[in-house]
Formats: sequence, C-alpha cells, structure tokens
Amino acid sequence: MDLIRIDSEWLNDEDDPEPATEPQHEGFEFAPAAKISYDLVEVLAIGIEYYGSWGNIAHLGHLGDQQHQIMPVIDLNVSPDWEINFGVGFGLTESTDNLIVKLILGRRF
Repeated sequence: MDLIRIDSEWLNDEDDPEPATEPQHEGFEFAPAAKISYDLVEVLAIGIEYYGSWGNIAHLGHLGDQQHQIMPVIDLNVSPDWEINFGVGFGLTESTDNLIVKLILGRRF
C-alpha cells in the first residue's frame, strides 16, 4: 500500500474539430493536471486533484481566460479489479465551471 501518491500530466493535443468541419490541428494546449492522495486504510484514500487549461502552449491565455479547478476526492478500492473515484470540483477563475461533481467507476485489467 502506497501511503502517498502523486500523479500528473501536462499536455493535451488540441486536434478536436467540430463534427461538420475539416480537421484543423491547433497545436498543443498546456493543460496541467495533478493529484495528491493519502491512503487512510487499504481500501480508502483521500486526496486533492487540480485540473487546468492554460491555452495553446505557444501563447498562453490571460488568467481570466484560463481554467483552474481544485477537486477534493475520495478513492475507494472496492476489490483488486474495481475502484471508485468521487469528487466535487470548484472553479477558481471566471471561465471555469463554478461546481462540478464526478464519479468514476474504474475496472483494472
């Protein structure tokens, strides 16, 4: 059992065209995401996640145009094959959703 885990990712490919348009590659978006969690017991961990969207890596957006979100989370390891992740996120800038709730049911392979 890991007592403290740290996960992160930094870039997302912005190749996401509208369905009715031709694909246009816009480059890479700087979209940091990080998680720090602490195992309370073997099946239960608490943590905090950060999700950001700062804009195209070549020219980052102004702070008001960027998205920053903090999300306290609970991880339940219900079996060796299944996990549940639940969190409530709070937006930190005007362009971020004020509140978001997530529930992820994960199957390990």
